[in-house]
Amino acid sequence: ISACLVGSEMCIRDRSCGLEEAIRQKLDPNLSPTVILQMLIEVTGEHVKNESEACRVLMEGWTLGRTIPTLGEQVHRQHERVLKVFGQLLHAGVAKSEFRADLQVEIQARLLLAALDGLMVQWHIQPESVDWPRAAEEIIRGLQSGSRP
Repeated sequence: ISACLVGSEMCIRDRSCGLEEAIRQKLDPNLSPTVILQMLIEVTGEHVKNESEACRVLMEGWTLGRTIPTLGEQVHRQHERVLKVFGQLLHAGVAKSEFRADLQVEIQARLLLAALDGLMVQWHIQPESVDWPRAAEEIIRGLQSGSRP
């Protein structure tokens, strides 16, 4: 367990095992919120495929964080940071009329995080079972005007 704990702490400290850096490399401030969200989901998928062991350790850290306070604090800070970024992205999409005007941003940010975490878990249960670009398209479709599920 100590090796797993150390790995999880390092993974969380390293901002999701390099995922943030992978996103940052592809991020262009001139992109629209819709394109940024599509890219973010697709890069997450690429990262899950290419860094599956690191993602597995990260997921173990989520569980261990429930019983190890210092790890739990790191997990909480990481999730809050991600929710803030998702909220900003969704607000920008609403402001630019790319996403529905009636979007409940805070709830949708949590749903988006839950969807990505769930897709990552699903991919680990059944490797290659998740079509990340298609998942991104469907998530975005649910956020856009006139396409409420």
